[in-house]
Amino acid sequence: MNLAATTGPGRKQQEAVISQVREDQKALAAENERLDGLATGAESRACELEHAKSAADADLVEVRTRLEQELKGVQAALLDATDQARQALAKLTTEQTAHAEELSALRREFTSEVHKSHELELELVRAKAHLEARNAKSVKA
Repeated sequence: MNLAATTGPGRKQQEAVISQVREDQKALAAENERLDGLATGAESRACELEHAKSAADADLVEVRTRLEQELKGVQAALLDATDQARQALAKLTTEQTAHAEELSALRREFTSEVHKSHELELELVRAKAHLEARNAKSVKA
């Protein structure tokens, strides 16, 4: 009995330790499942984020390509507009030169006509004076 008495409390203590270890093992298993769930959720979220990043990268490439094409179109339009403006300025310069030449010719013609008018007026005054002198002679005679 002495052996049973000494092994009885040791055995109870062992069973208590084993029971505690089993409870700890169950708690660890539950915590492990919880952490596995969190890890699975985190991995799923990481996959979602990676997919979203890939989609955003694809959108970025698409937007960049579209903007580069638009920029090329705008640059081409700007070059075309610059060329048209250059041509218009050249045409304007040509027309201004032609207009200036025409105006100069008209001024020369006007000056010539004014000069002729003055000459005719002088001739008229001389003829009038000559007639008056003739009339004065014929009245005296």
